[in-house]
Amino acid sequence: MKDLKYILTFFGITFLLVSFSRCGSSQQNKTISFEENPPFIISEISAQDWVAGTKEGGSGTNVHVTFDSLEESLKIENIYFANKILSVRQAGDSSKVFIGSYKTVTKRDIIMDSNPVKEAKNTPIPTFPFELRTNEAVIEYSVDGIAKFFKVSDVVIKPRIAYPATNRTE
Repeated sequence: MKDLKYILTFFGITFLLVSFSRCGSSQQNKTISFEENPPFIISEISAQDWVAGTKEGGSGTNVHVTFDSLEESLKIENIYFANKILSVRQAGDSSKVFIGSYKTVTKRDIIMDSNPVKEAKNTPIPTFPFELRTNEAVIEYSVDGIAKFFKVSDVVIKPRIAYPATNRTE
């Protein structure tokens, strides 16, 4: 009877240890691999910060990417630069020039309350998935719905544009 008690205790503790050992592995970050040979060629990439002439205008960053060649089935999704995720749009009628833009939000509505249910309504700041140098960017693109990443190490940093304040006449 004593031996049975020890055996059951041993198996019970072993079961608990094995079941808890898997908890941390489910929370590990996915490693993102960069493509070595993307289906495009970049002829020019530059980044430029800007500041509006008024407080309400804010500030931001624009990244311009010009491609020499770009496959039709490819879609440019995002540009990751300077710890920011920039949304991408095509520049005008050109199918080979894309602009990634980010506008700094000057005021963020944060709920501070002793009631944790009210504070749970706050949206968390998204984490930046890459460690990049000041002249590096990552271009996220998709081919047939599959997301891929390409790291660019020679981003030209242009001087900041400070737009002048305008005089309003009504």
